[in-house]
Amino acid sequence: MQRTISIKLLTNLEQSNALTQLQRKFNEVCNKIVPYAAINRCWNRVDLHHLSYHNIRVNKDLGSQMVCNAIKVVVDAYKVLKIKADAEVPLINFKLTSSVHFDKRTYSLKGESVSLYTLSGRILVPLQLG
Repeated sequence: MQRTISIKLLTNLEQSNALTQLQRKFNEVCNKIVPYAAINRCWNRVDLHHLSYHNIRVNKDLGSQMVCNAIKVVVDAYKVLKIKADAEVPLINFKLTSSVHFDKRTYSLKGESVSLYTLSGRILVPLQLG
């Protein structure tokens, strides 16, 4: 069973800036992946990975696992649209302030803190509990 949780992070200014930079870059990468999905009518995660991953990773702006997470976000966004076989595929757009998908490789819980991937390395952020 998968669960999604939302937690409040107690970030300092430096950590907040690092997470904001990650958020912007993650959503820029999502927007770069969208044409691969739309042109190829591809919303299969593995197929879209093969189509887009190496071209996206060329500039090394975002870590490997976060690019994989961005591919997942794009696939999920297209699957929700339930596009019919003869319908035109729209180009979706991710706002730079859209959420970032973290997975078991990009975050870990450490007691009452969480370790998160950022563009400048991992950060350890306390959680607000209760």
